[in-house]
Amino acid sequence: MNGQIIDEAIFDFAVIADSVFEYTPQSDETILPFRQQPCFRGQVVDTMGNPVADADVFVFYFPLWGEKYLTGNSDVDGEFEIKIPQRTHEITIHIPIYYWATVPGNPGFTGWTVLDRTDHSRFVHIKDLISGFGGTVVQSNDTIEMVEKTENGVTIYYQQLSAFLKDPVVEDVRLVMEPAGVLTGYVTDVQGNVIPDAKIDAGFQVYGTEPGMFSGLSSSDINWAFSSTTNAEGYYEFNGLPGLWKNCRYILTVSAPRYVSEKKELKLESALKFQEFNISLEPQLVTIGGIVTDNYGMALDKRSVSLSVSDMAVQGCSTITDPNGYFVLEGCPDVPGLRVRCPLSSNSSGDAYNVSEEKLDTILFYPDITQDIPYMAGQRGYFVELTATRPETQVEVLVVNSAGKPLSEFGVKLDGFMTDGVTDHKMFIPFPWQHLKLEKRTDKDGRILFNNIPDLVEMKLVVSPNQSFTREMHALNDKLKEKKRLRKIDEAYRNKYQEMEIPVELVEGQTDYFVEVVVLTKEEFQSLPEIVR
Repeated sequence: MNGQIIDEAIFDFAVIADSVFEYTPQSDETILPFRQQPCFRGQVVDTMGNPVADADVFVFYFPLWGEKYLTGNSDVDGEFEIKIPQRTHEITIHIPIYYWATVPGNPGFTGWTVLDRTDHSRFVHIKDLISGFGGTVVQSNDTIEMVEKTENGVTIYYQQLSAFLKDPVVEDVRLVMEPAGVLTGYVTDVQGNVIPDAKIDAGFQVYGTEPGMFSGLSSSDINWAFSSTTNAEGYYEFNGLPGLWKNCRYILTVSAPRYVSEKKELKLESALKFQEFNISLEPQLVTIGGIVTDNYGMALDKRSVSLSVSDMAVQGCSTITDPNGYFVLEGCPDVPGLRVRCPLSSNSSGDAYNVSEEKLDTILFYPDITQDIPYMAGQRGYFVELTATRPETQVEVLVVNSAGKPLSEFGVKLDGFMTDGVTDHKMFIPFPWQHLKLEKRTDKDGRILFNNIPDLVEMKLVVSPNQSFTREMHALNDKLKEKKRLRKIDEAYRNKYQEMEIPVELVEGQTDYFVEVVVLTKEEFQSLPEIVR
């Protein structure tokens, strides 16, 4: 497998679409002209290197918009060129890119490869295990720009590809048609009765050469054109699967009427050639009803509720609460280890990115709720009450310089760790909370009020003009003058002041905090004893 180093922090590059779209650039944008049509280009060959004609070629990638894979065919020389659709003025393609090829009527062979970053650890583990290679990205050096990014309070600079490429082409992709893997088996219920017409979708996860060394490549979300249905005897068969290698996993999603849909995992002990993998399903027997409210009795509507089961990867057993907070989970298995989960931290009421600051203050985020079901064998119905604790902690921050002068429009982020409510492990604050509620600029008096903060086990303030706030960026997409004004302010602060992290001492039962932050200039910071810094 071959590839090109993209960058050390992100896996994507972006290409501008063809000029057939009449796109008018903004005043601060420059569009670079195309020299050739955006496309994926390569060749399909057999194990001897001879070209394979009339092969169906598939390319899967993660674009900015919804289309997920493209198809094409190899010509008499085994060569293919698949044009990249152009629906907008900009197309984003994320690394890695997956390729595979099959020959109609000949499922015994398949070709596949991956285009990945050569600087990524997963490339080191798998580059010698793939027959073909991923190809290269054709680009121009003048599309590289330096971008700054703050991670854990430390500002780093890295290379990022510009949104506008001169030559948006991926070429030299080589697909070697090698003997394909075959996976067969029977689907039955837990009593051993065969289940006809069960639907099975196959995906895989690529691991390194060592057990448990996940390489970050997965087709689970791709559905790599692999699906099967059991016959009258409950038998299924997959042909044309990539062989992969030891420690990789095949993930089978199995569903059938009146049975609980599940994901089953097959760990490979060697490259897949032929393997039988039998599957059993639990019948749908149990219904779980309940209500979701907060600790003030307010019903939480339009919230996701799902079932999880110990030692089972249950699929599709989920629902949404109604206006009164009620929900019903039907088709659950009659097994121990039932658990209901409501991931409240991942959503909010309405489109919070577009609402005003006043409206945003009324939107409440809650910690996730997970509750075990008191299982009784043979019981067909349960009712549970899920109570979310409303976050009510608030922190007022005053940012001043060493002379006591308030600093307006200075970027401050509240950060820390919380618990998942089930284990003692610390977890990061969920992104919706972080982006929408805990990233702000000081007002004209140098003050910020953070409210509705979740219960944290550690809290700190990151005070820095180097930060890039998601909600602010979203709000300023169409306000270029305001964006430039803030960038100018940030640049002035960045040249003068030192980024600082201020820990906040948490007191059990306390919900109101006030923190005054004295921001030092870079000279003042350097003059401090090293042990203090």
